Amino acid sequence: MRPSATTLPSDPVRYRDDDYYTLRQLDEHLGCAKGTTFRRFRRAALQEGRDFHQLCPGRDEALIGQLIEAGRAYPAPPRVLLIRAEACRNLLQSG
Repeated sequence: MRPSATTLPSDPVRYRDDDYYTLRQLDEHLGCAKGTTFRRFRRAALQEGRDFHQLCPGRDEALIGQLIEAGRAYPAPPRVLLIRAEACRNLLQSG
């Protein structure tokens, strides 16, 4: 059974005292191919710093490595998007 568009994966990434999800977590939650959530993300009017954070190699290398090793982020591209839980609900419903 496919998850509801209003439910979120059960294992959020805790970042800056809030819950976030990676594109990989959302793709897998929906049972969709890699890139599905990213295409939704690109169409959404999300604001960096409010709705999502972009982790960058160098500055956030340790966290990126942990997420990739845990299977919570795609190994490529090297940047990882963390999308705030509230913004994720909008993305999941925008299908």
